Amino acid sequence: MRKIYLIAGHNLTKSGFGTGANGFLNEAVEAIHLRDEISREMERLGVTPIRDCNTDSLNSVISWLRSKVCKKDILVDIHFNASASASANGTEVVLPNYYNAEERIIAEKLLSTITDTMGTKSRGIKTEKDTAVGTIGILNKPDCNNILLEICFITNQQDVSLYRQSSSFLAINIANILVQLSTDLK
Repeated sequence: MRKIYLIAGHNLTKSGFGTGANGFLNEAVEAIHLRDEISREMERLGVTPIRDCNTDSLNSVISWLRSKVCKKDILVDIHFNASASASANGTEVVLPNYYNAEERIIAEKLLSTITDTMGTKSRGIKTEKDTAVGTIGILNKPDCNNILLEICFITNQQDVSLYRQSSSFLAINIANILVQLSTDLK
């Protein structure tokens, strides 16, 4: 069985505020909450994911992952998108620039699960070069199947409303997919 690593894309500072984007939600706080909900559901289904620490820096998380992961493992990095435009909306999944076939399959399953559960628009699967930052460290450092989720836009009131209405179901549905993937793909 492959291991599943669940990472909250941003951490909490010592003051309790989160790093990352802010809007109608705080990205770090919400990513940690969703990661923990997915984790609890996976454990209920008999699979214990490995999680990052809420206060670790990105460099610490990457170093820790590099010492732990195997090529067959799955790393899911949970984020929430933001934009200066309040009309930007939807869900997307980001893969490394040089992704493999398994990463693509995982991304497709997770994207359809999220959009079907929440009712958000699919913005598709992108590579990191297609993002605003152009390169994403977590997608290239650990040698495993790397997937970055952008759940919805926390700067879009409709996206946030859809997320709030479905977050419990979303955690359950993502957990079900990850449990299935932990044994399905070889």
